[in-house]
Amino acid sequence: MDKKIIDRFFWVLSQDTRKITRSKIKIILTGAAAGNILGGSRPSMDIDFAIGCNKKYFKDVEDAIKKVSEITGIAVNFSEDIDRWSQITFLDYKRHTLKYKTFRGVEVAVLLPLYWSIGKITRYLDPDVADLVKVLKKN
Repeated sequence: MDKKIIDRFFWVLSQDTRKITRSKIKIILTGAAAGNILGGSRPSMDIDFAIGCNKKYFKDVEDAIKKVSEITGIAVNFSEDIDRWSQITFLDYKRHTLKYKTFRGVEVAVLLPLYWSIGKITRYLDPDVADLVKVLKKN
């Protein structure tokens, strides 16, 4: 997943969600998109992330994400809690991130490499391992 594509998705999302909420929307990237930002290069067709926002706006933000995915043609997988995506817990992953960029009210961060690696180790597919090695060597 190219950084330009990641940036485009969240920039468009920020345009759409500023009408919904004035509170911050917090995104934590994982998967190949996070790996790309951290120095990996594994190709991917989607952006995986956790989303945090004011509960009263969650459904509207969720709908906006789906709409932006359709408009941009960028596939996404997201959840309020990505800890449920793995058999191995991410523990307190929300406290272990690196700031990436802010697009108006949408703050985008990536999991720290050691937390990001949990998902890669859990799946342990050859492309994941290659990406994992590259990211850990760089970081």
